Amino acid sequence: MGVLTFGAVFGAWAQQQQPGFERALGVGYTALKDLAPEQTRLVFYRPEGDGLGVITLHIDGRYHTSLQNGAFSALCLERASVNLQAQPGRSWARADPNREVSQNVVMVGGQTLYVRLSEALATRPRLDVVPAHIGAQEVQMTREQTHSVSRVSLAKPCLQVTAPALAFAPEVVTLSAQSAQNPAELAQLLKRLEGQYRGFKSLALHIVGHVTDMDSEASNEQLSKELAGEVQRYFAGHSTQFNPISVEGRGSKDRQTAPGQPARRVELGLTVWEP
Repeated sequence: MGVLTFGAVFGAWAQQQQPGFERALGVGYTALKDLAPEQTRLVFYRPEGDGLGVITLHIDGRYHTSLQNGAFSALCLERASVNLQAQPGRSWARADPNREVSQNVVMVGGQTLYVRLSEALATRPRLDVVPAHIGAQEVQMTREQTHSVSRVSLAKPCLQVTAPALAFAPEVVTLSAQSAQNPAELAQLLKRLEGQYRGFKSLALHIVGHVTDMDSEASNEQLSKELAGEVQRYFAGHSTQFNPISVEGRGSKDRQTAPGQPARRVELGLTVWEP
């Protein structure tokens, strides 16, 4: 009669815990982020408890994975339509057509398509495209299939939607007409702004001229635009950091909103975008 030592028992238990072809599941499924519009994404999964064997999946004839029950696998493509083939058992090659189920799927850019694989009583497995709200719920109970290496040459790294950069207006600089026409003062201002906002993704500048002391409003507007243009030409000629630079001449339109301001002045409104 044999004797089981602690080492033998522990070794057998430890071997059962090691990942391998029978224990090849990784992390649990987490919600996917929105996909870039130039790609499509397929999420394949098998519900927990769906039989004991694996279901092998090919995409356009290329091996992708052998999916265990309770597992999921996802990949992204840069095309809208593919042919899916599923067969029971583990095989890199295509099986007997009598044991295979095949389906064409068509997607739109940015779409995630959920495909449920399951065993059936017949020799063929089931391959069902399910509504996104159902698939996203069912796949939460699965873990990632990790041991398979996909041979799908069309697969690409998934690209997430880039969140829009956050824009804000940190300051408005007011210059007198004399300062707006003084290259030395403009150089000093340009150096300060470039240094202060160097780390931001982009900088936009809106330059507005104001003149209130001419004989007519048409003359006010003309001179205010010329003053703003002086600053615009200097910034555009000495820096590439500000883009776009827009110009506006408002004449005396803002007279009531600017008590105490000089009759002739230029305001620089800065908008920055976070990186």
